[in-house]
Amino acid sequence: MPEAQLRVLCASHFEVAQAEGVGQAKAEIERVKPSVLCFDFDYPDQDRLLAMQATKQAHARLPILMLTHEHSESLAVWAFRARVWNYLVKPVAPEEFSENLNALASLGNRASPPRSAQLLSAAIPSELPVQPIAPDVARLQPSLQYVTQHYHEKVSATAAAKSSGLTRFDFSRKFRATFGMTFREYLLRVRITEARRLLTESDDSVTAVAFAVGFTSMYDILTS
Repeated sequence: MPEAQLRVLCASHFEVAQAEGVGQAKAEIERVKPSVLCFDFDYPDQDRLLAMQATKQAHARLPILMLTHEHSESLAVWAFRARVWNYLVKPVAPEEFSENLNALASLGNRASPPRSAQLLSAAIPSELPVQPIAPDVARLQPSLQYVTQHYHEKVSATAAAKSSGLTRFDFSRKFRATFGMTFREYLLRVRITEARRLLTESDDSVTAVAFAVGFTSMYDILTS
């Protein structure tokens, strides 16, 4: 669902105040006194998650809805332990988002505020970046995740481009400009890195490892 549609759905359930950045968010919370908080992270870094955690600790009774493109088991566990009300991975289906908004609206309309749940110690997932991801890298992050998930299969540049919402031509151009290499060169590096790890940690033959990481022929192996 497009970001604009998300905002329209929010506005159909709540009077929305939007803030950019942690400092502005703090000021808006004090000014508006909201009944619900929504944190929308494309690709969260450790600093932003720490800021959200601090906000929850300062306003423990406020339910928090978290939206993100990033999806991992460790991040989901962190969100649960940090007492995030719900954690949705974008793109979110309109029906699912509306159901969450309806439930949050019901919470906000209660005569008495919801009980403040005990906050658990929640360590920020260590694999997340410490600093925000550069916008040009974030734009291609879904394609990098696609490679991570499928490098051992036949990888399509068209599919990788589609995962970032780009045409293959725009994707190729942006990828080279951002990373200083072609998509194929990046894919080869990922496969070679994984092959080195497997050769170090297992007793498998070079050929078996090569096929395990996605090299489908001896030609691929020899030309990598």
